[in-house]
Amino acid sequence: MSKIVESKVRMAIDYKEARMGMAEANFAAGDFSRAVVDHVALVSPIRMTMQQDNIAGVKLPVFKLKDVDEVGEGALLGLSMGGQSIQTAREKYMKYLKVLITIATL
Repeated sequence: MSKIVESKVRMAIDYKEARMGMAEANFAAGDFSRAVVDHVALVSPIRMTMQQDNIAGVKLPVFKLKDVDEVGEGALLGLSMGGQSIQTAREKYMKYLKVLITIATL
């Protein structure tokens, strides 16, 4: 139970940091949403697997994040601090995603 509470507190903190990172990226790079949509690959670099644990006859889902392929270093990066801000926001959202997967498993 303590791990669930700790994960939920971490989720709130990570979500706030991720949203702030997105706001900083929008401020530094302008509205880059169209560029993101134009460069979306058909296959996501992020993969998640689901397995089931059987505990006393109760099937519990176990989610795991597979190895995350890094997007090319120069992808969607601007000439000034905008590119760095976008990369920082991406890293913060990945951290948030990992906490969400932990909570889903718990």
